[in-house]
Amino acid sequence: MESHILEYRSAAFEVCQCQIEVCRTMNVVIATETPDGIEVTENVETIANEVVRQFDLNPHGLFFIERCYPETPFENASLVEFCLDEGAELRNPKRFDLPPSVLAKIKGVGVGPHYDRFNTVVTVDDDELPAIGC
Repeated sequence: MESHILEYRSAAFEVCQCQIEVCRTMNVVIATETPDGIEVTENVETIANEVVRQFDLNPHGLFFIERCYPETPFENASLVEFCLDEGAELRNPKRFDLPPSVLAKIKGVGVGPHYDRFNTVVTVDDDELPAIGC
């Protein structure tokens, strides 16, 4: 996975940052808030669209994971599902909790959160992930 610091403008036009991990071959993005950044959740559409543009990713079938409060007792991660509007912009985020065990496995092997893409990594003991689609 590639790791980058992404700069973007929030809805309030503030310059913000978050950490981005990109796996181009699997079309996966993990966005993690930085200590001095705004919470990823507040700007998830902006971040997702900016990552698609900057890294030339396909918005169709994009697997986007938001990670909040990293490495704290409150750390959590969500699989974010988007719909594409007519202008090919990612909109209307829906979040699904991503169990920490699954996130650790995704990060550990650099693959995306879809049964067909990482079913050899996730065991039957792991929580089920939601079906993907608008």
